[in-house]
Amino acid sequence: MSNEDSDNDAWMSNPLFLTNAPTQEEINKSVALQGIQALLYGGPKIEEMNTHRTQANTHLEAAMKQKDEERKQSLYKALALYNTALDVKLEPDEDQNVTQQDINQKLAIVYSNRSEAYRLLGDFARASTDAMKSSELDPNYFKSYLRLGRICEDLNDHLRAVHYFNIVFQLSQNKQILKDLEFHTKTLMELEEKYKIIFEKTKPMYSFPLHFGMLFPYVNLQLPQILLSYNKDMVTVFLLENNTKEIITVESFNIYNSFNQLKDLIGMKTAKFWFETKWCDEFDGEHFNRQSSHGRKRIDINGVVTVKSIIQSKDYIVPGVVCFFVDI
Repeated sequence: MSNEDSDNDAWMSNPLFLTNAPTQEEINKSVALQGIQALLYGGPKIEEMNTHRTQANTHLEAAMKQKDEERKQSLYKALALYNTALDVKLEPDEDQNVTQQDINQKLAIVYSNRSEAYRLLGDFARASTDAMKSSELDPNYFKSYLRLGRICEDLNDHLRAVHYFNIVFQLSQNKQILKDLEFHTKTLMELEEKYKIIFEKTKPMYSFPLHFGMLFPYVNLQLPQILLSYNKDMVTVFLLENNTKEIITVESFNIYNSFNQLKDLIGMKTAKFWFETKWCDEFDGEHFNRQSSHGRKRIDINGVVTVKSIIQSKDYIVPGVVCFFVDI
């Protein structure tokens, strides 16, 4: 058969161009036709899900070549179809030879692809949640870890990027991933050298040990700025508004002052300060240690306590500079 004949057959198998009823053989060769059959005649649910996923993938692929509003609209369409695919209730079916493992593998692909759509929209929280779900459903599906690696790459979280790209390389032996892995490993080593300087400079300033960690991605500071934020009892406090991630900077705040005094200073009487345990990777003076998200919890701060009492707490890792979330 010539390439032209092959292309024509593929074109004729598209449900939009059907001029006569397809044979079962043609249906078996076309995911789209299988989905139409499932929708019309109550066929296997897994084929119905595949149809929605395939349509979503088309919009996701289109978004890769688009920009700005056009790209956003394609991604929103992809998300809607991935959501529809995940709404299909799948159950093992002996007659159709569909096992729970088959279902998990299919779901892993949908969650992984939806994760990519969220990532391209800049919604890293949902992107990460979906990619993690995908890896749980099918631990051997390398794209789950590729998605996680790309998310970390976008956030300049090189430690986790190295971790996930290494898993991808072990599962797929992809040469491009090896290059990414080498790049992030090199970047991480350079970053650790900078943090050694911060660690050594700040260590003599305090009579108590600081649990020191990696700067949050949205607190974009260079090494000299980080060092200037510390001056023994006086520190620059960075307050991260929880919803917008806008940063309020309070310079030269005495660590013996209370959070109520901090409220007065910023003019927000109803502000609520908090942090999370294990919210960033801890630096031991030589290397970053990856923190597991398991057991992470929110700690609300009582207004009467001092900043010093929090930053010396074993639960608080200083993320490069003294930071707290604030609900306004």
